[in-house]
Amino acid sequence: MLHIISLTSHNSQAGVVIASPSTANPNYLYSWIRDSSLVFKVIIDQYTTGQDSSFGNLIDDFVIAEARFQQIPNPSGYVFVHLEINQVLLD
Repeated sequence: MLHIISLTSHNSQAGVVIASPSTANPNYLYSWIRDSSLVFKVIIDQYTTGQDSSFGNLIDDFVIAEARFQQIPNPSGYVFVHLEINQVLLD
């Protein structure tokens, strides 16, 4: 069974997967697009196979958060690798 820990500190938004709450050297207080998707692949699989029916709202929050991330304009034209957890572009 997958255990989900809700972390709402550091101005994170619902549905945002945080790599690590640590800001120490190195700072991993980011949301990595690939890693978030891999985490939610497991969550969605468990939800759709009936292993855990409580993940519906969490999946909805993730979809909303990812949609917001995809709407952030990137002046460089490059695809984002990771973003701030408060859903703003990295400096």
